[in-house]
Amino acid sequence: MWDSLAMTPERFLLLGLLVACGKAVEPPSNIAQPEEETAEETEPLGPCPPDMLALDPGVYTLGEADPAELEPYTEDGQLTALPSYSATVGAVCVGLYPFPGEFGDPWPGDGLRYGQLGALEEALAKAGRRLCTVSELTLAAAGPESWRYPFDPVDYVAEVCDPDDGSPRDMGTYRDCLSPLGLSDFLVRSSWAVLDDAAHDVMLPYYNGRLPEEGYYTIYGGVSRRDTFYAPTNFGLHFHGADEEAYLDDGLRLCADQEAVGEDEQKAWRKLRQRFVEAGTFEGWLGG
Repeated sequence: MWDSLAMTPERFLLLGLLVACGKAVEPPSNIAQPEEETAEETEPLGPCPPDMLALDPGVYTLGEADPAELEPYTEDGQLTALPSYSATVGAVCVGLYPFPGEFGDPWPGDGLRYGQLGALEEALAKAGRRLCTVSELTLAAAGPESWRYPFDPVDYVAEVCDPDDGSPRDMGTYRDCLSPLGLSDFLVRSSWAVLDDAAHDVMLPYYNGRLPEEGYYTIYGGVSRRDTFYAPTNFGLHFHGADEEAYLDDGLRLCADQEAVGEDEQKAWRKLRQRFVEAGTFEGWLGG
């Protein structure tokens, strides 16, 4: 029996003829064949990840140029608006939407507080993200011509952005709520930020030469309401202490240095984002 299956010279010749004639020779079925390689689907990454916009680096004049607009927000030697100043902004990416950062996302169910910022920065670093600086956010919201509102250089226009910062509709719902650079949903909730040197120096004289002890972090921007103690514009700015509770309107928009987010960081970001979406709140995600 076994001898009848032996590979004789005649059978070698027949096999060669079959191959030469284009006949497919099937391998034995019990031999494992290599699987076809398929390319892993990845998000295209340029200078910035897909959920961010690259800002042009340069020197910009930012802040409120009209002293009359600053006067209502000056009290007891403290100013809760950014006066006009010059800032150098580097090669940075800014989130197209507030955190968690995508069109259609629900807004966080609570606010972010000072005591959570250390844990937040540690988590973001693994995903190539970070807190924005005040000047970066001001440029993103106000554009290179430093508009007072995201949607108008000078005048407030009702209902362009979501009027309810307490319970806003999903991100991107108000399609015209865009900054001059095309970023969505500024002036709905404020954003925690790092007080960069240029913003620090212009604010310092208004605080009698000494900013609050927690002044490394600040809350940038106005919100939907017009009756806040800080300017309800692109130039609103205020501080909260380390022992203060979270306020619902103190949110977040993220930045990243250009070219800093590779595939590994983007994978880490997707996991981080998903954990937040499942938690729905900063407290549930970051804890104390």
